Amino acid sequence: MTLRFATRLFAALALLASTAVCAQPTPAAAPLDIRLEHDTEAERTTADELRAVVAAYDVEEWIVTREVRIDASAIPHSHPVLTLHTRHNGQPLHLLSTFLHEQFHWWVMERPDELLAATTAFRRAWPEVPVGGGEGGRDEESTYLHLVVCHLEYQAMAALVGADEARAILESNNHYRWIYDRVLNDPQVDRIVRGAGLSVDEGR
Repeated sequence: MTLRFATRLFAALALLASTAVCAQPTPAAAPLDIRLEHDTEAERTTADELRAVVAAYDVEEWIVTREVRIDASAIPHSHPVLTLHTRHNGQPLHLLSTFLHEQFHWWVMERPDELLAATTAFRRAWPEVPVGGGEGGRDEESTYLHLVVCHLEYQAMAALVGADEARAILESNNHYRWIYDRVLNDPQVDRIVRGAGLSVDEGR
């Protein structure tokens, strides 16, 4: 954990613990609606760390759904409810990366034309892609979709914590390995996603 992040995280945790009301909440800053599937200590820890890291970093423009479920027994997924596990307790930046990954599934659904343009270009670039086995998505369509989502995840994390730290976080994943390798090492992915009109850094 970097010193800069530790300072931000401490400040965010202190803010969460405070009972003072400093300002009226606005719709843009509405809190996450977090539900614990089993209400265990691990799930409560994940919820606290998620609130803190979201407060510490400027991610508001990428939040589409505020409904979040914490389920220690589940694989993270985006729909129908954004669901996170407890695996990243004590690793708030990994938790943030996973949270943003699932948010970007919602984000791209609001941009269907751009998403179609990107996945069509990926099909031309890679007519055959891995499926399952820790390398790709559950099917070909999922693999092409995740080239977009994982690219957006990387770009967002790079904007927040720097390219080197973002790379290290994504390289540590033991899923979507082929996809993350393309995202991190093939400039073609960036050109295709941006060329389709999908960019996380517009206006930042």
